[in-house]
Amino acid sequence: MGFLQNGRGLASYLVMPNTFQARRFIVLGSMVSLLLLIALWNQFSVDGPTRPAGTRLAQGPSTPTGKRPNPFTNPLDEVRQTPASIRQDPLCSFHPDTSKIAVVMKTGATESFARLPTQFMTTLRCIPDYLVFSDRKETIAGIQVMDTLDAVLPKAMEGNADFDLYRVQASCAIDQGPCTSALDRAEMGWNLDKYKNIHMAEKTWKMLPDKDCVALLGDIAFAHGGSGYLMSRAAMKDLIGGHPGLANRYDEDMHNYCCGDAVFAKAVRDTIDVNVTGVWPTINGEKPFTLPYGDSHWCHPIATMHHMSPEEISTFWEFETQFYADEAAEASRKDADKFVPSPSSPRISIENSSPPDFFPGATTGTT
Repeated sequence: MGFLQNGRGLASYLVMPNTFQARRFIVLGSMVSLLLLIALWNQFSVDGPTRPAGTRLAQGPSTPTGKRPNPFTNPLDEVRQTPASIRQDPLCSFHPDTSKIAVVMKTGATESFARLPTQFMTTLRCIPDYLVFSDRKETIAGIQVMDTLDAVLPKAMEGNADFDLYRVQASCAIDQGPCTSALDRAEMGWNLDKYKNIHMAEKTWKMLPDKDCVALLGDIAFAHGGSGYLMSRAAMKDLIGGHPGLANRYDEDMHNYCCGDAVFAKAVRDTIDVNVTGVWPTINGEKPFTLPYGDSHWCHPIATMHHMSPEEISTFWEFETQFYADEAAEASRKDADKFVPSPSSPRISIENSSPPDFFPGATTGTT
């Protein structure tokens, strides 16, 4: 009976809030709840003095430990990879060391957002030092894309229809798609692209002069420059370091040429008397699904290919990454028989399929 009476008394407090006792009960309950919430917040807050050991904020690679990311950080801050950061990436741990090579990517603003993200996630992911040049300065996923053409002589641009696309892109206040949708972007991009090559080489030498080799690549197909070409540090030093302002010497006459890579080859020949050396099939004009697998390609390394779509680039990079991992796992077994005698009888009239035009000094026939 006492329990029922107490129950009725509690109900009277809740049902009759106008009484003094009910109001006092509600106020006291609210204060207790508030104090409890404050105590819980102090206990588990990420910045609280009593934060449990071992808990911390989720962090990006550039966020200092224990600090909240600054939402007002300059969005144009360049994201740079380092050999240390690449070694920490499990997908890069078995890739070859390319720290002596500067990889230079050329693109255009009409294609950059469609093409570059795949390159950043695959081909360039395990490259310590790379530069990306375009015909417009922009940032893609925090990675700086530099304007190659900002050093072209103004008088070479003035009244030059080749720079119509460049001017439209520079004046566009929104994303590039709507600004250039009514233009013939393929043709105008082709005309503009040829002005980039020598300026790109000049900028690369200024930014990365200590690399043993420079690989200049294209992410879209402009002539055969899409497969890229290689320059040694000695050649870059003689060409760019020894001839300041070289690119500007070709600016005004560039509209008379079709292709920037051809003009670059001409500049190398005319300036330092070095001719282009063909290294096909290592630098190849095909892609994995059109490559003519046969005697002409066997036993040759592949450095670059051509006309690969983003999906094909991703697929091939996954294969390459798995290949390097498998090679590392098999290394100990491959070396196990190096010091084990393996005598065999002489073999007569063996065709070793190594023609001299591919392997200088090689012979065919009996071994």
